[in-house]
Amino acid sequence: MIIKFKTTLFTVGAQVAALLTSAPAYAQQGQPLPDPTLGKEGQVFQVIERIITFGTYSVFAIAVILVLIGAYYYVTAGGDAEKTKTARTYILYALVGVILALLARGIVALIRNSILTGI
Repeated sequence: MIIKFKTTLFTVGAQVAALLTSAPAYAQQGQPLPDPTLGKEGQVFQVIERIITFGTYSVFAIAVILVLIGAYYYVTAGGDAEKTKTARTYILYALVGVILALLARGIVALIRNSILTGI
C-alpha cells in the first residue's frame, strides 16, 4: 500500500513539475510571432519548399513505420521465405522513399538557386 502511494505521489509530482517548468517558456514576452505571410520575393519557391519539407518529414515518418513493420515481419518469419521476402520489401520501399524525398529536396534547391542566381 505504501509503495503504491509513493509511486502515485512520484507520478503526480513529476507531472506537476513538468507542467510548471514548461509554462514559463510559453509565457515569455518580447519574441515576435512568425509572419504568416510568405513575403513578396521568392514566394513560389517558399511555398514549394514548405510542401517539400512537409512531404519529406511525412516520408521519414512513414519510412520509420515501414522499417518497424518490416523488422516485425522479419523477426516473426520463423524461416518462412515468403514472410522474409515481405519484410525485405517493406524495408526496401522505406529506403527508396527516403532517397526520393532527399532527391526532391535537392532538386528543388538546385532549381531555386539556378533561377534566382541566373546560372
